[in-house]
Amino acid sequence: MVRLWDPKTANSLIALRDLAEAADKVLREGSAHYFAQYPLCSTMPISDQGVADVIAKRISKTIEVRTPTFENAVAHTLAYLFGGEDKVKASELYAGHDGKTGNAASGGEMRRDITRDEAARLCLFYNHRGLIGNPSVLRWLLGREPTSVEEWVDGQLGGTTKR
Repeated sequence: MVRLWDPKTANSLIALRDLAEAADKVLREGSAHYFAQYPLCSTMPISDQGVADVIAKRISKTIEVRTPTFENAVAHTLAYLFGGEDKVKASELYAGHDGKTGNAASGGEMRRDITRDEAARLCLFYNHRGLIGNPSVLRWLLGREPTSVEEWVDGQLGGTTKR
């Protein structure tokens, strides 16, 4: 498994089911939530390697999470945001690219270098800081414990969660 950033950097995650349930509540309750901001996450910070370790334990296999080179991380980020990997190569992301091939920016983007720089900054940020949060707000909105990584993995593997 190859990530877009250092797999040892911790991030907080949100289970789609938790997000949908919170959105349903906010939309149904309407004006009680006007102008509110809810930084939502289901988990305390956990690294991608930590998630892989939970999966590996559940399936009794070893999972290697590789750290991409910075150039490949930027290329994969651009491919993820603007098109398939077959359209973006790391060699196209730096000075001297002729601009005639690839899809390193959205259609019609005149400043591919700016888009590339923004993707590079995104990778640097996630490499060093991650995107971390606390599940307390989601716990409050849901009126229950948010889905843990272990519960999510069990659900994805066909098991049932405690909910």
